[in-house]
Amino acid sequence: MRHGISPIVAVVLLIAIAVIAAVGLYFWTAGLATKQPVPNTPASITATPLGSGKVLIANLGQSPINASALQAVGATWVGCTGTGIVPAGQQILCNYSGSGNIVVYGADNVGTTFFDDGSTGGGGPTGGPVCGNNIVEGTESCDGTNLSSQTCITRGHTNGTLACFGNCTFNETTCCDATQTPETSCADGLDNDCDGLVDGADPDCAGPAVTWKHLFDTGSVSEYPMAIAETGSYVTISDKAGPDGCWVGGLDSNGGLSWSDTWPRRCFSSYSSVVRVTGGGSLAMGQFMNSTSGFYEMYLQRYDGSGNKLWSNTLATSHHMYCNSLVETGDGGFTAGCNYNGNIDIMKLGSNGALVGTFTYDAADDAYTLGGGLIKITDGYVFTGRIVQAGDSNVLVVKLNNAGGVVWETTLNLSPGVGSDYAYGVTELSDGGFAIAAKFSQAGDKAAALKLNSGGGTVWIWNSTTSSSYGKAIAEGYDGKILLGGLYNSQYAYTWLLDSNGNFLTSNSYTYPGKNFIGEIRPGALIPTSDRGFVFADQTGFDDGMDLISDVGVYKLNETGGQGS
Repeated sequence: MRHGISPIVAVVLLIAIAVIAAVGLYFWTAGLATKQPVPNTPASITATPLGSGKVLIANLGQSPINASALQAVGATWVGCTGTGIVPAGQQILCNYSGSGNIVVYGADNVGTTFFDDGSTGGGGPTGGPVCGNNIVEGTESCDGTNLSSQTCITRGHTNGTLACFGNCTFNETTCCDATQTPETSCADGLDNDCDGLVDGADPDCAGPAVTWKHLFDTGSVSEYPMAIAETGSYVTISDKAGPDGCWVGGLDSNGGLSWSDTWPRRCFSSYSSVVRVTGGGSLAMGQFMNSTSGFYEMYLQRYDGSGNKLWSNTLATSHHMYCNSLVETGDGGFTAGCNYNGNIDIMKLGSNGALVGTFTYDAADDAYTLGGGLIKITDGYVFTGRIVQAGDSNVLVVKLNNAGGVVWETTLNLSPGVGSDYAYGVTELSDGGFAIAAKFSQAGDKAAALKLNSGGGTVWIWNSTTSSSYGKAIAEGYDGKILLGGLYNSQYAYTWLLDSNGNFLTSNSYTYPGKNFIGEIRPGALIPTSDRGFVFADQTGFDDGMDLISDVGVYKLNETGGQGS
């Protein structure tokens, strides 16, 4: 007997299949529709173009998203950094190719539109400002590292480091508001004056600077100390004014002699210097006459902290070398300031003293001299001297960049038609300006100090009232006060203390038991010390009216330049 599907059953089956197919087609087409982007709706993500195929995706939703799985219309989505997972409230860098009107959307069908020219970026997300893209937008006060040129000081605080919270508002918790100036509470664990130093680390909490004075007989009739450097202790250099040559002495922190060295030839009192070397020790410089060539040459001797000789070098040219300043340059090398034939030569030296190159300052006027003032600053050098203009000798201060190019030059005619004005020592101040030791010829030679701002503009000028006086050395104290050192009444070492505005505060003269002569303080022979005081080296001896017998004197001073007991 043959069996088969009855017509009625077949019809039912066909209807059922048709219904199932129709339902499947409906849901399949509906699913396609739900996968289309929905631009310009309130976004749970935002996309900020950065240019060159990069976009910053921010997750504004409440749960993590996989940015690598995002889709784009108008661009080809390449992928994102790391795993591509972006926690709520955070962002990630992604890559794409394409430009123009681009829509990025996720699985929730919520998208954001941005515009990009394909190279530099442009426009922004339609969802508003994005906190975290380092761009201050809308109501944001700051964004990441972008502080809108604000600082703790502009926000009304004394000092500190301004930051930005993750919600793009200022974080002022690291700003500091001074409660004491200077600091007097020295055991409370606080930086009360907002200088970055706490309790005993703050110089305000240190005791009075130690004072002492020592005399060193090097075996010569007369000594001419030229310079001193602080190396944790001290090193000084002196011309012995005789055939024995040049004496270099290393002192401990209390001024006791730790070591000494004598060079076989004179170093000449006006052309010597010594500088501390980073990492330990010192470098001393002197000038010798070459008996064969008849020219002065530069001699360099490197010492370690114990006075052991590390290396020496002699530099000679086809002319005299009159070098009176030496500085460390921060790259392992050194720079010397020299005079020659109406020019100022700034000579760059390597770490072994070899000549690397020379910058020559050659102004339109034909007579200028380095005054012993040369300092290295972050972006170049500043040196001082004098320049002859229209018959007058005027103060000269010049800034060079690190390549030796002139950044600015300042000349001051402070004694018109009278005589010779001269700038000697120079120091960089804590506010970025410069203080210069000088001598004016108006109404008799007068010791003077002047301050220039960082651009070479004159801020103030001060001069003494005593004639026959010179300002030759200058140093800034820990509290911004300025100590000018030099010569008083053509005879004696003297200092004048000024405040940071150039107002006179006090002056100091110096004595040594059994001696009646302490000569001028030379440009490199006065420096500030780490205990808030100062120290200078000078010619100290006895003058009987016929002969001067002198030795090397070193004087440790207090905060005001006083000698103490």
